[in-house]
Amino acid sequence: MPELTTANIEQVREACRSKLEAIGQSLNRCFDTSFGLSLGEPQAYAAASALPDLAGSGVVVAFTVGRSALLCAVSAALPLPEWHSQPDSQQISRLEALAVEWSRHCLPEGMAGENPVSFSVGHLRDCLASAQPLEEAICLPLLAAREKGSPVEKIWLIWPARHIPAAEPDVTPAAIPVQKSAAGPTVAPGMSEFPSARRRNTVLDRLRPLPVPVIVKLAEKKIELGQLLAIGPGAIITFEKSCEDLLDLYVNNRLYCRGEAVKIGEKFGIKICEVGSVEQRMSAVLAE
Repeated sequence: MPELTTANIEQVREACRSKLEAIGQSLNRCFDTSFGLSLGEPQAYAAASALPDLAGSGVVVAFTVGRSALLCAVSAALPLPEWHSQPDSQQISRLEALAVEWSRHCLPEGMAGENPVSFSVGHLRDCLASAQPLEEAICLPLLAAREKGSPVEKIWLIWPARHIPAAEPDVTPAAIPVQKSAAGPTVAPGMSEFPSARRRNTVLDRLRPLPVPVIVKLAEKKIELGQLLAIGPGAIITFEKSCEDLLDLYVNNRLYCRGEAVKIGEKFGIKICEVGSVEQRMSAVLAE
């Protein structure tokens, strides 16, 4: 598989330039916005990381290309809708669809984005740093503009990084109200869940490099053994499931998400339309 390095900068720029409309449509579909996009000038990430907007919150989209990762930082100052910081299940599905679509649109022909993820973060710079961008990493800005508005740098593509960043709970002591009682301070709201979430992310960080088999199930039915033994070339088995129904994707024999079949070049793929809760998905991934 071709590797994504700083040597690919012109290829990535040309891919983004030719697919700017599709990239913008994905952004607007996800956040219910109406931005037009244009390309900025690439610069070294070491210099761009000091941008003020990267010190704030936003959304990170990331995917792997070969042994490295490409990161997309979207500043909340774009502006993003308020729900971006605490998305519900439907909005999480939107973010995940954005990651899948950008993993296709932001790369040149011959490169495939894999393991696409998208999540909200309280501090973009810290999240990007956790992905360990290489010393020579490049930052390519995408300028967003409303109708009749001036384009502004609020989206950045950064590559190559060593790996996809982990989504960490954004918890700061100053933001946590401590409840007091006659017996003294008690655990702050939500803190009982934070250590387990952190341990879960630590486990996931160790497991990320491991291959995980996934199975896409078309349909199922029971047939008589005699019918099974009579099957030969040219035989047709019909199922009750409609061809319009979503396909099920299983991890460790547990339902992980659902999607529709798509054609990607000459290959088959699945576009994710429905996902379970974070806990349900983590349970499937970490199941023994």
